[in-house]
Amino acid sequence: MSDTNGQNNNSNFFNPSSNRRHSDSRLSLAELTSFLKLGDDLKETATREKNILTVLKDELGFELGLKTWIRDTSLAKRVQLIENLTEIVENRYHYGYDKKIIEVIVRRASYYTMQGRLRRERRIEQKGKMNLSLVNKVRKNKK
Repeated sequence: MSDTNGQNNNSNFFNPSSNRRHSDSRLSLAELTSFLKLGDDLKETATREKNILTVLKDELGFELGLKTWIRDTSLAKRVQLIENLTEIVENRYHYGYDKKIIEVIVRRASYYTMQGRLRRERRIEQKGKMNLSLVNKVRKNKK
């Protein structure tokens, strides 16, 4: 995995329960809390993540959930977004996060929001197929 600078990113999170590492993008909220050294304060982690993502979406215009961080966003754009995001977040919230930490938060959010959107779309599509099947059954029974 490479970071916004195209370098190898060794911040993959170690999961002691499975004795393996996994991608930043797949961190659970509890793992993100641990990564951010916030003890067990999941609520604070969620608040900080939300604040950072609000800036990314509303002020920097990143289409979170619609664009993937790696495939749909060029390296130059990612570097620019992370630099701007880090500066705004530090000036506004004073979390003390460097670019690498901000990028971990963005990677995680990008993955989870995209997966959530795709899951919702599949459910809607499946529901549409079920409804169509029901309509066809009713039509067939009327004949």
